[in-house]
Amino acid sequence: MRIESWEDVDKALLEIGRVERAIVVLGVASAEDELEAKRRLGSALKPLEARRQDLRARAEEFVREHEGDMVGRTWKGAHGKVWLRKVTTLTARSWKRVLDWLLENKKMAYVRVKYEVNKEALGDASEEMLKAAGARLKHEDAFGYEVS
Repeated sequence: MRIESWEDVDKALLEIGRVERAIVVLGVASAEDELEAKRRLGSALKPLEARRQDLRARAEEFVREHEGDMVGRTWKGAHGKVWLRKVTTLTARSWKRVLDWLLENKKMAYVRVKYEVNKEALGDASEEMLKAAGARLKHEDAFGYEVS
């Protein structure tokens, strides 16, 4: 469609509206299909997950009872292998309390800090500072539309 007049723009807006409605309808239908597929998948997965957990628990129980039979804390069979390994986990009742203590006692080696540019604040900076930092403000007229 060539747009050569305001009437053509209005016709384009009409067609955009129709296309957007079609997109919404397809999206709703797709979402409904997806929900139904997820429901069916969940129903099918539930007994399989329960069986896997049961088999895993039984295998773990056997392995722990027969740990002495394993060579190097690993046993390899025709269909896979099992092992036991030392695992250390770090726990705390309150990670906020841990962080507060570390900050209060200036143990910064144990604190992770994430740096990112504050674009809202930088947008108010002077042109000279923006240029020195390698940033710039870009002004343009953005096109918009609304269908009725």
